[in-house]
Amino acid sequence: MELVRHRLCAFSQESTRYVDYSDDAKTEGHCQFIIPLWCPIIPEGCFTWDMARQTLITVDNKFIPIVDSGSYLWLTAMQEAEDSYKRMADLGWKPQQARSVLPNSTKTEIVMSTNLREWRHVLKMRTSSQAHPQIREIMMPLLNEFKVHLPEIFDDIEVK
Repeated sequence: MELVRHRLCAFSQESTRYVDYSDDAKTEGHCQFIIPLWCPIIPEGCFTWDMARQTLITVDNKFIPIVDSGSYLWLTAMQEAEDSYKRMADLGWKPQQARSVLPNSTKTEIVMSTNLREWRHVLKMRTSSQAHPQIREIMMPLLNEFKVHLPEIFDDIEVK
């Protein structure tokens, strides 16, 4: 990820090495994946992918058919990765071994801290139009929060 390239920052990241997705009470034994911005899947929050019916099932049991072939392929790839992970766990593979089949879209949590000067640098780089769309999705709201709480330091950073 682009974010961890900033050397003057400190990062604490949840490790997929130690999270056992096949036996995680928080996720009810499922992997969690982040839907890319460019994947036009409608529901926010959690849902179940019914590959046989090519339908998303939301937490309130609404069925949403997938008509976009790219979204179908992405969802199918995530389902296959989760299935492979679970089968490996059933065969006795440790989480740190089974994680090798998990894609970049696997949800993980990261905490980043640094000084204000470096935050300015990070936000200028990661909110620019050349930055990756997914990092912009994270950094734009963060910049807006900094502008609200520390306008004298961050108001001059313009986003196009």
